[in-house]
Amino acid sequence: MKMNEKLLQLRNTLQLSTNAFAKTLGCSTTQLKRYEQGITPIPTTLIQTIQAKYKVNTQYFYANMPLSQAIPQQKTKEQINAEIANRIKQRRIQLQLTQKQLSQISNVSESQISQIEALHYTLSDTNAEKIANALQTSTIWIKEGLEEYKEYPVNQKVIDYLWKHPKLRKELWMKVNGK
Repeated sequence: MKMNEKLLQLRNTLQLSTNAFAKTLGCSTTQLKRYEQGITPIPTTLIQTIQAKYKVNTQYFYANMPLSQAIPQQKTKEQINAEIANRIKQRRIQLQLTQKQLSQISNVSESQISQIEALHYTLSDTNAEKIANALQTSTIWIKEGLEEYKEYPVNQKVIDYLWKHPKLRKELWMKVNGK
């Protein structure tokens, strides 16, 4: 199996969308698709990031190690939903919000929030974004638990602000791109 096919197989096995996987890896969805289609060679740094973020043994990419041996035991959907619910509840309590207050801020019904926290409702992408914004965090932290995405999320408000302030946007762009 070619390396690009292995990358696609890994993403599918992890049950991640192209967008979610790309964000975690620090690349665009377009770039990820180019890697998965074999158009662009996969850089070693990307393999290292995958290893660090998902604990995937790099021998999966460089040797013939089966994916089942290369990744840690996968969590069930129930375990994932429980972790998501716990993060939402933990953050809500940290911000001293009731379910009703979170409902009012997020525009997600109080019933749905209660059901999410009680593991009776699977969080949709739309509601994840609404709840993440209300909880002043990122959807990546809500859904995947990556702590580096918990504080100061880059959401649509930040993007809109940067578009309205070209000097700041340029300064940030220069800093991020090492110029």
